[in-house]
Amino acid sequence: SRSLTAQTPKVVFEVLSPSNSTFQQTRLLADYQAIETVEEIVFISQDAAEAQSWRRVSNGWTLHDHQGLEGDLPLLALGFALPMAEIYEGAAFEPPPSPEGEGA
Repeated sequence: SRSLTAQTPKVVFEVLSPSNSTFQQTRLLADYQAIETVEEIVFISQDAAEAQSWRRVSNGWTLHDHQGLEGDLPLLALGFALPMAEIYEGAAFEPPPSPEGEGA
């Protein structure tokens, strides 16, 4: 049987579910950062065209926010950029709830 687990991953993608708490995300980040071969960690939102990428640098990690469908998600460890529009192709997002009393 062929394994789907990378032995020496360079980039890790995590699609966040609505049930992921900030604590769970922080724990996942720490777990992924502990993998010596990982150079980039990408958290992808299900609710909006948003991604956060963490990139390993000489003295730790840097955070990069990516919002909207127009831009790209640079993956320096892999040598290319992934268009946000391709990540979210076919996705439909619920509009955010309006504040109570607005528009009434």
